[in-house]
Amino acid sequence: MGTVELTQMGVGRKRKPTEVKAVIGTLRADRTNKSEPVRTGKLPQKPRDLSPIASKAWDDVVDILTEMRVLDRADGTTVELLCQARADWMEARAAIERDGAYYTGPTGVMRAHPLLGARSDASKRMLTLLAELGMTPASRSKVSAAPTDEQDDPAAEYFN
Repeated sequence: MGTVELTQMGVGRKRKPTEVKAVIGTLRADRTNKSEPVRTGKLPQKPRDLSPIASKAWDDVVDILTEMRVLDRADGTTVELLCQARADWMEARAAIERDGAYYTGPTGVMRAHPLLGARSDASKRMLTLLAELGMTPASRSKVSAAPTDEQDDPAAEYFN
């Protein structure tokens, strides 16, 4: 019998946004996606079915990303997933604080609270999504913000 080799998709360095390549001078026409989507400048709509905790997180995240000038309508699902992960994390944390991290099972053996795994999973999801949206210190330097009307594009004099 042969062996099956599993590979993980998406491993490796993430692509730099085209805007970043243009500013730092590494943009090459032969490697540019001619059909790359552009920002719409519109904000995503808040989903109606968010829990109260996720709804508060949505307001906070949208405010932060709007100030950073990186949020677009296409990011709505990512923001929703982040907010739901935050709500899951907060709910698990509250239950663990209330019940304790460990309990004595029916056989007298100490066991971990069942929600410790859920809290850990939610924190991993949050960190992944925070990085995707440029909301961690390391990822923030890799995100390019949309220029404002009063802000001149520093690369304009080189590319126009």
